[in-house]
Amino acid sequence: MRLPTPVLRYPPPSASKPLQTKSNVRKNALYRLHELQVTNPSQPLFALIAEELLDLSRSMARKAVRAALVSVDGSVCKDPTHIPSLGASIRCDFRQGIDKHYQLTRFAPLEEELPFSVLYCDEDIVVIDKKAGVLSAPTQQGERGAVSEYLRRWLRAQGDKRPFTGYIHRLDKETSGCLCFSRSRRAQKMLAVQFAKHGARRRYRCIVVGGPLQNRDTLTGRIGRAADGRRAVVADRVAGKKAITHFEVIQRFAHASELKVRLETGRTHQIRIHMAHIGCPIVGEPIYGKPHDKGQRAPRMMLHANQLNLEHPITGRNMHFTADLPDEFVAFRSGLSAS
Repeated sequence: MRLPTPVLRYPPPSASKPLQTKSNVRKNALYRLHELQVTNPSQPLFALIAEELLDLSRSMARKAVRAALVSVDGSVCKDPTHIPSLGASIRCDFRQGIDKHYQLTRFAPLEEELPFSVLYCDEDIVVIDKKAGVLSAPTQQGERGAVSEYLRRWLRAQGDKRPFTGYIHRLDKETSGCLCFSRSRRAQKMLAVQFAKHGARRRYRCIVVGGPLQNRDTLTGRIGRAADGRRAVVADRVAGKKAITHFEVIQRFAHASELKVRLETGRTHQIRIHMAHIGCPIVGEPIYGKPHDKGQRAPRMMLHANQLNLEHPITGRNMHFTADLPDEFVAFRSGLSAS
């Protein structure tokens, strides 16, 4: 006679409880809201909370204070060596962890230190308004302080532990305005193709010495190296690269003109070279003009990338960005006499 096979009954998976280790219990006990009272006023803040809270090391206590997670008598204290007075109330808010907040605080640059303002940012691209006088990217000579370095610090402060900033196009050091970076290699490749095929549109505002003969024109001089080694408009089709610049006069002054400019190609110094070639160098131009002439004295080069149009590299959405004219640009223009 065959005996029936026994049926083994196990508790359903949902009924099983996660293993509670000693480290988990301690971690859960640490990462919550703590309220302490100072009984030993001779200790610095970090040492005091490390002594009072189990499993909080002195180094982690320092991080917690620097991350602005600790307050003394209702005021946030960021100095780990601060010595609270007897009876002071200490509040430690570790509910969201310590290390993450410390990293954000550590890398966050001060707002006044940033050489740019952020116009747009998502997980694929970031568009900024770059200030004049700062490099878009480090040079081959090793010159540092580029806007890309500050941007990586800013992204770390937003919680990106390993930020990627891919170069798509650049602005001259003396030029301000819209500048786009990718945040992934995939987005960088897509945007690089878009810019190479002139799918992205870049518009500038500038003030030039004198004024063009035409109120609207297109400049097509090929750009290469002149005999002195500087970039210039050249006649040699082999040595020069195709360059197309469209401009329109907005208003004319006694000795200067304000222009709207649109790039169809993106050669190095293209607008600056084309304007100088027709006898209207940009005011404040340090290379292709005569900056010591009375008509060219300015606090900076008067060239600003005020608009950028592109398709989002992942979603394909058409995007338009505008960077307002800088204060020094507006002030200089206001000081020009009417024609």
